[in-house]
Amino acid sequence: MKEHKHFPTMNVRPALSSDVDAIARTHVLGWQHAYGGILSPNFLASLSVEQRARMWAEAIEKQVQRLLVVEVAGQVSGFVAFGPCRDDGAHATDFEVWAIYLHPQFIGSGAGQALWLGSLAAMKRRGATRVTLWVLAKNEVAIRFYRAAGFTEDAESRKSIQVGGVPVVEVRYSQNITG
Repeated sequence: MKEHKHFPTMNVRPALSSDVDAIARTHVLGWQHAYGGILSPNFLASLSVEQRARMWAEAIEKQVQRLLVVEVAGQVSGFVAFGPCRDDGAHATDFEVWAIYLHPQFIGSGAGQALWLGSLAAMKRRGATRVTLWVLAKNEVAIRFYRAAGFTEDAESRKSIQVGGVPVVEVRYSQNITG
């Protein structure tokens, strides 16, 4: 893996049960950072690291999806969860990035790209030919990241959902992958 100026040691690996607390903290901080100004401040403040830790511990135990973490200088600094695409009509070779979050201090460090490339390689090994993800339409930072990674917006995929009592628009991005 190429070294980054500010964070020379970066490692992507499968998540372990001992990573649950770091994943949960990153998840909460990631939501609070990414969705500030989009979701209710009260909702974001109410997010629970303990609740997320229970959720991720169960996910690791059941292995419904794959979960990778990125370590920066030996510290878990982000994670990506992916698995079979959950959309109606998805093919067996369609995979989905279910979540990708970084601790806010590592945004722009290359850790997000390392997570994406690690998950892409793992999905290819499992036979993926297409990868999708859903993103809030107002999450411009994430959309720039996904576009730079080769994703394009799927026409007619926009849908309204409620998150923390706030109506938001979610849009699907996808890319075809080979080899």
